[in-house]
Amino acid sequence: MQENKVLVAIQVPLLKGIREIKLFLNQIEQVAELEAASCIYKRFLNLRHEDLNSELVCVVKLVTYLDLDALIALFQEAKLEKVGFVLSVNETVRMVPDLTLPHPKLNVDELILSCAAEAWGGYEHPVLKQTLTELLTHRSMNAEVEFFAQGTTLI
Repeated sequence: MQENKVLVAIQVPLLKGIREIKLFLNQIEQVAELEAASCIYKRFLNLRHEDLNSELVCVVKLVTYLDLDALIALFQEAKLEKVGFVLSVNETVRMVPDLTLPHPKLNVDELILSCAAEAWGGYEHPVLKQTLTELLTHRSMNAEVEFFAQGTTLI
């Protein structure tokens, strides 16, 4: 069996809080080991910066012996995709209608990229041929985001 390193983005409504993130991770820990976690950030979803309309965002790095198809099946069966989604699995490049890897948000969403760089800065994007840290160097964090909690609260 091959060891797979996986980046997973987690997004939950602020009102569900860190508890929802921990529930998600408890389900995942049955088949994967949590190796690293980014800080948790609060992203406001409107310009008025209302807590009722915001979400918590973080990225975790997991190690699992599940193959990609089994991992995706687990996410679908346990309805985990409502909370988290796979950003990358090793150097896998996959472009099919139901799954694109690396996930486009890994490069397009600056908060997801920033969190992913915190969790695994040395990961080289297999298409762009740059590490996450390198991709992040010319980006700035959006004003609609603020620090919420240390990622160590998840480990």
